[in-house]
Amino acid sequence: MFNAIERAAFNESDAEEWHQWIKNRVVKPLTAYEERQVPKDNIFSYPLRFVRANKGETTNALTAKSRLVVPGHRDPDLGEFRTDSPTTSTLAVQVTAAVAVSMDWEGETFDVSTAFLSGKETSSNVYLRAPKEGLPAVEGHKPIKPLGVLELLKGAYGLAEAPRLWYLRARELLDKCGFQELRICRSVFCLRDKDNKLRGIVTLHVDDGLIFGDPKEKTYKEARRKINEHFNIKEWHRLDAEIKREDEEYLGARWNQDMKNHTITIDMNRYFNTIVPDIPQGE
Repeated sequence: MFNAIERAAFNESDAEEWHQWIKNRVVKPLTAYEERQVPKDNIFSYPLRFVRANKGETTNALTAKSRLVVPGHRDPDLGEFRTDSPTTSTLAVQVTAAVAVSMDWEGETFDVSTAFLSGKETSSNVYLRAPKEGLPAVEGHKPIKPLGVLELLKGAYGLAEAPRLWYLRARELLDKCGFQELRICRSVFCLRDKDNKLRGIVTLHVDDGLIFGDPKEKTYKEARRKINEHFNIKEWHRLDAEIKREDEEYLGARWNQDMKNHTITIDMNRYFNTIVPDIPQGE
């Protein structure tokens, strides 16, 4: 149903999405000989598919976005592995904000790009088939024939195990950056210096993070640098009210930090205002 301009734009976004899979080593293409050795019971019965959307729809401009999705409901190992994936709670985030205000810390939010493609390797021994239209050639990698077999190595969009594989990898990387997860509050990570003094806190909700600390303090400064080094950060946003931009959002709420008055304001008015009551006529 695409016209020529749309087709060209989505071909480009398809290639970029496949490039991210190659870059993150999500799958391994197989040779014809290797394909013949794979038991059919280990191959997803449905092939991969591209989900395509126009991210510029609200501005009446075409912004092509493609996502390569695994048919997770057809996973031959479904039910044989853990899929739970802790995320931070609203209460934990509010307590973190209170601690930050009392410590006079500055806050930032960050967004990790292609998080589910960056998770730990899967222990499952399963295989996928390329989309029915195949996969394009990218940066020295040959195109994949239609329905060609690929070995699944890591988490991917649509895979039931993907959220947990990402959580385990994120926890591992934050540990390398000096942040230790609280046992009584999962997805909340505390940074301490060599004297065991609290220097920073990170709360993680899937691929969205909220971090507080003193940017001038040595331990925190180095830990933040390591986060930026180990994670593929899409964007950093300060919560400082002096910055001339819309208030930052985290967990559906708008955040605004006023360092001069030592306050953090959190509200969900923007979200509430989008809710339209669904009341049938005549009732």
